[in-house]
Amino acid sequence: MWAVLGVTAGLVAGCGETPEGTAPEGLATAAPAAEPSAGKAPAFHFDSGDLVIGPFDPEHVKHNLFDPCTEISDAEFAEAGLVKADRGSNVLLDQQFVSGCEIESDNLYLTKGIMANAVPKDLILSESLPVGTPTSDVPGAFAFLPPNGRTDICDVGVETDRGTLSVTVSSLRKNDSPDYLCAEAGRILGRLYRAG
Repeated sequence: MWAVLGVTAGLVAGCGETPEGTAPEGLATAAPAAEPSAGKAPAFHFDSGDLVIGPFDPEHVKHNLFDPCTEISDAEFAEAGLVKADRGSNVLLDQQFVSGCEIESDNLYLTKGIMANAVPKDLILSESLPVGTPTSDVPGAFAFLPPNGRTDICDVGVETDRGTLSVTVSSLRKNDSPDYLCAEAGRILGRLYRAG
């Protein structure tokens, strides 16, 4: 998990999962989410408030960063089929405008996490290796690999009014393709989006 959080932390200067069938094998475009009501932006809906999808000002967000580990309730994680890992959030990275925690995984070879950071999509993609269209029904979602060329980690993120929210999936196995990891990350992000 530390390596996963480090990827995002480098750009700016635990949670668990219950099984849901088999994981997707490739990175394909999912069906689009239902259109938001006229004049209403798409959003994640949590008890702590709506997380509206769209661009943000990093200077404004860095002191009001969304904390997925505390602002998404255990019940909301459960509704999405997820469980927070007992390891809690990463305090050191919270001070560097990154907030995140681990999601329990039913696969011993995969580490999963959810995080928010104050880095906009254009900067993330300019510093990372982009990956096609993520398998996610979250509007505006994008996938990326770390800038160091590693292919054992994939993030799928989306810009929101309180920072970029992303799900990270990394593997201990060399035979898990980036497409598989990105599809898994996109699926988890989509489950959180639909749960609200």
